[in-house]
Amino acid sequence: MKLKVILVDDEPSAIRALQYILDKYFPNFEVADCAKNGLEALEKIKKIQPDILITDIRMPLLNGIDLVEAVQKECPSTHSVIMSGYQDFEYAKSAIRLGVADYLLKPLDLEQLKRVLEKLRLKKIEEIYEMQISIISNYIQNANPKHLNPRDIERYLPYESFMAALVRINGIPSRFSTVDSPVWIEIYRGKDKFVDPVRHQGIWAIEGRDFLEFFVLKAQKIKTPSINEIIQSVLSCCTYKYYTAVIVDESFRLAECYDISRMLYQTLDNNVVLGLNQTIYFSKNQPSIVSYSSSLTSSFIKRVVFLVLNGMYEDLKVEIKKIFQDWKRDKRPLLWIENDTRQLIDIILRRICYTKTEDQPDVAFLLDKAFAGSTTFDELFTHIWSIIDKITSCHRDIDFKMDTKDFFKQIEMYVQQNLGEPLSLDSVCAHIGISQAYLSKLFRKYTNMSFNKYVTMHRIEEAKKLMRTIPNITVQDVASAVGYEIPSYFSKVFREIVGMTPSEYIANKNSIYK
Repeated sequence: MKLKVILVDDEPSAIRALQYILDKYFPNFEVADCAKNGLEALEKIKKIQPDILITDIRMPLLNGIDLVEAVQKECPSTHSVIMSGYQDFEYAKSAIRLGVADYLLKPLDLEQLKRVLEKLRLKKIEEIYEMQISIISNYIQNANPKHLNPRDIERYLPYESFMAALVRINGIPSRFSTVDSPVWIEIYRGKDKFVDPVRHQGIWAIEGRDFLEFFVLKAQKIKTPSINEIIQSVLSCCTYKYYTAVIVDESFRLAECYDISRMLYQTLDNNVVLGLNQTIYFSKNQPSIVSYSSSLTSSFIKRVVFLVLNGMYEDLKVEIKKIFQDWKRDKRPLLWIENDTRQLIDIILRRICYTKTEDQPDVAFLLDKAFAGSTTFDELFTHIWSIIDKITSCHRDIDFKMDTKDFFKQIEMYVQQNLGEPLSLDSVCAHIGISQAYLSKLFRKYTNMSFNKYVTMHRIEEAKKLMRTIPNITVQDVASAVGYEIPSYFSKVFREIVGMTPSEYIANKNSIYK
């Protein structure tokens, strides 16, 4: 990309000489226009918005110093250079306080001109790169970024199409990220390992959802390394255990960035495997989306429930270790493992009726930290088992033999917490991991009633509580809340036990309170 220059001098011969020098010796610059006085120059600058203004000091109508001040207000992205004779040298130097980038002493010296223009070129390219990053980031984050100036887009990104990739260092994004700066920060420090925007124009590295993730974009038809080569160059600047890269195998327009980025996110999240370096290609027209399915079989869940309820934690550890080994063998995506693990933890929490207190761990935070901090299956298993160990520590202090009051209290708590669900002897047995005959025996022993009668009595008590405490609640809503799909059947059962219908109970609740 050539930088646009406007030349201003009231001496035509001086302008011709300077234009000749720029055309011959400075291929990275182009003279966009010339002017013979400050007023003419200001109008052209408003229209063209050049990168650089080179102006004489002494001119009619509007001198160089006043022109620079006006340009600072009208076109702040334009860098100004003052030309002066020896007699104006000190005056020119003082103009730097007004925002002049540099000054040139007449008659012009080629080496001096090279020094000044090269310094401005490097500075301007950095500014352009930052503007390009800002525009592309807006397109990635917004489906229709209307707030962007079309003129800026055309000026800073004059490319028809782009190639792109998304790269993730280590695992999936964390909700509680502790990374302080991008892993690819060396890019901005001018390291020659990768993107120096001065030497490699048309390549951009842009932060993803957190500091461990970044996009690489490349303008198509720009003579630069391939996307894969660029990725490897970026990674050479990073410290990581493994990476996952997803590359779009065809070009796309800038306006498609939002949709492309969502496809990249989804593809990456569904393919990250612990400890495995991967480069994945996908088509924007036929993205490969694999649906999640749980790997926790019913037999595995029953086994876990049985072991938890019986306090057999060493055996539980062995079972969980086995499933981690299966995940490693199958190269199961990390996101899926996270879903399975959260499901597993939830199963355990519900069986021990876990309630968080100030002294107990925040399970969501610990799980997030475990997945964010693990780079191997062994590390992840160690972290997950540590969480299970923490949340079951209070449960371990109780002797949970199956024929004990403490064990039965766990069953009661489960039933009472699920009165609104379709409870049955079979479903509770499957949940707990014992036989129907044994569960019936426990209810007879500790409540002196059958399982079904126990559930019915507690549902009716819960229904009475709802009708007493919730104004204007309907019978249908009460029935649904306590597990009855048919309101008429609920009313029949309620009347048999309470001696009146639910409607009568609601109507007479004030007298009931007395």
